[in-house]
Amino acid sequence: MNSLKHKGIGAVSSGAHAKTQPMEIRWYTERILEEYGLSRFTSKVHRQTTASNLKDSDLIVFFGPSVYGFCKKNFPMKKPCVIWDILDLHPRQSEPKVVKLTEGAFKEIKNKVKELISGLKKSK
Repeated sequence: MNSLKHKGIGAVSSGAHAKTQPMEIRWYTERILEEYGLSRFTSKVHRQTTASNLKDSDLIVFFGPSVYGFCKKNFPMKKPCVIWDILDLHPRQSEPKVVKLTEGAFKEIKNKVKELISGLKKSK
């Protein structure tokens, strides 16, 4: 979202389980970031989802219903939420399959971001 540089619209990312995972950008994510010129928008550290960063958000986007369920159970959420259903990839699949799946997931995210921005602009 930040790569689109829309005035007054920005994003941060956090993970519900970020503390328990070391910071590692997987090869298939790095491939997408490099191919689409997004590396400079990528954080080098994990950001743990907290009640504070949810409270400070104007809108919360969840990439899956399970993450939404986890946060709803563990944090007070009084802000508007959008729940997407983005495929969570598992690196155990063959490389060609992972490449195909990541391309599909990335295209889906791009489309959803464009729709979200369009909706936000209309509501201003």
